[in-house]
Amino acid sequence: MAHFTDLIVKCTAKVASHLINEIRNFIDQEALARRWSFDADATERIGNTISEPYACFLYKDDGNTVVALLALAYTPAGEGYNEGRLWVANVVPRLKDHLEPLEYNRIVQQFADDVLGPVLAQKFSELTYEISGPDNKTSSDNTVEEDDDNVYDGRYADFKIGVSPTGVPIMYTCEPKRLANSFGANPGAPQFLTPVFFRTSVLDKYRDEPSRYDVESGCLRCKRDGSVLWCIQIDNHGTDCVSVCLGDLGSLPYAQQLHFASQNVLKGEVSDTFFRSQIDAEFCDSPHPVAVFKSGYYKLLTVGWEELGWHLLLPLTEQDQHYMSALKLLTHNEQKEFDEQILALTKILIDSLNEKELHRFLSCDERGISLFDKVLKQRNVLGSEQHVKFLRDLQDIRSTFVAHRKGEKYIRVSRRIGLDRLSLSEVLKRLFVEGINFLQFLTENIDKFK
Repeated sequence: MAHFTDLIVKCTAKVASHLINEIRNFIDQEALARRWSFDADATERIGNTISEPYACFLYKDDGNTVVALLALAYTPAGEGYNEGRLWVANVVPRLKDHLEPLEYNRIVQQFADDVLGPVLAQKFSELTYEISGPDNKTSSDNTVEEDDDNVYDGRYADFKIGVSPTGVPIMYTCEPKRLANSFGANPGAPQFLTPVFFRTSVLDKYRDEPSRYDVESGCLRCKRDGSVLWCIQIDNHGTDCVSVCLGDLGSLPYAQQLHFASQNVLKGEVSDTFFRSQIDAEFCDSPHPVAVFKSGYYKLLTVGWEELGWHLLLPLTEQDQHYMSALKLLTHNEQKEFDEQILALTKILIDSLNEKELHRFLSCDERGISLFDKVLKQRNVLGSEQHVKFLRDLQDIRSTFVAHRKGEKYIRVSRRIGLDRLSLSEVLKRLFVEGINFLQFLTENIDKFK
């Protein structure tokens, strides 16, 4: 079973930064330096692509050969998490194309045993780490529901990977053992890393069940009771298609392979972000509007809490996390899809305005956007007009498109936001861009709310 270990420490960004420094000092000891070392070059390559703090460490075998790179990254409170966390974001192989789940899990466990556990015990007695894996169930129930995500019966689906000179689709199995790799296996067969392309709607099934699946930037994960049943790298950084390496598809249960096969298309292009992150092992942000929006949202949560001690936008409750998980560009350009995204955006950006804290600046009967607008003016925050207008437009769209019957006001709002000349997909993409600008505006002006 493809079952990957997660290793996390719940903490603030400041504590995470301190913890990373202590880890670096700890592994400088001679006994540990033979197995672990800080990779300054890889850490520097991350640059400004993810929220600080972060760090990369090289893992070496008994022969002092570098086997893999382990990346630690910090994620603030947000999608699926009510607290910030320092976690093992990835283990990148250095000697071959990919790591089998058992290899990946062994390295993560080794890091916990050699480094993280001792550092916490010595320097951070108030912190503990959480690890979930094949032998580390976080739930007391060790049984796993027998369903399509837990059935590996040796069957592998065929996928379209190209077109023959006569125009016939070229089909090939995703069984990893029958694919070629850079180490000479199966000469003449397609490479393990051959990209296979899918409609963007292939991920809708997983977004619709956030309690069972995580659809993240570059990753699709199936979870049960705190454990990960399977996890594959995906290229969802573009807006026209999704791609997955042919060999990675073979790590999915057969039922999930069939789902992907039903959405298989021939035309597509691997994003530069996926190529750099998965092939060149570089760290880079996704340019996808939804990924950029989420990144901006999480950055605001972190900066706000660190600088103010409170949030301008209240974090979503556990019951409302599905609004964040469901964010996407439209895959069918239909009204129902559009309405669902508008509802999610208003829940995240408008309904979450921290009125209790805003009222500390201004004692009045105003609420919501009107209160926020008056506080911005009272604090002399320049350039707020366009962002307040965006929030009012978003509120009007929800009122006329989602909450009430569509009448004359719907027609007026439709014209105002451009639906008389643009498609629903184009309007939603523009709203995501305005949302990104709004989040950046708040982050850049966070000091005005001290």
